[in-house]
Amino acid sequence: MPRNKIRDRIRNTWHNMRRRCYDQHADSYKYYGEKGIEICDEWLYSFESFYEWSLNNGYSDDLTIDRINNNKSYSPNNCRWVSMKQQDNNRSNTIYITFKGICKSLPEWADELQIPQYVIRNRLNRNWSVEDALTRKVGKYEYHV
Repeated sequence: MPRNKIRDRIRNTWHNMRRRCYDQHADSYKYYGEKGIEICDEWLYSFESFYEWSLNNGYSDDLTIDRINNNKSYSPNNCRWVSMKQQDNNRSNTIYITFKGICKSLPEWADELQIPQYVIRNRLNRNWSVEDALTRKVGKYEYHV
């Protein structure tokens, strides 16, 4: 991707990060700003600082900004560039399931077992045992839930 396109994408990420944290009219504000998630001063007041950090810390066009600890704010020591799949496993509402002594996120189990996430979630919501939710063959009607 040309350098100016990369710059535009990083600027868009920076802008959206600021909206989530400080614009009370933004749809996602309730999940960020309202919960006290902020942006470090270094990034808040300097796009250039965020841009340089991004280029020096794994930025790629197929990655998104992710907070390592979801209870902490955006800062160089709490952020990274990750795939959407990785980010799905680092959400505050991620469901973790322990099966046969192994703990994985619901998306990880779904991917490994080739069962749609919503099927596992629906099974667990209907009080299926973890073993049944993860091992029973998916019925044709479950795909239409």
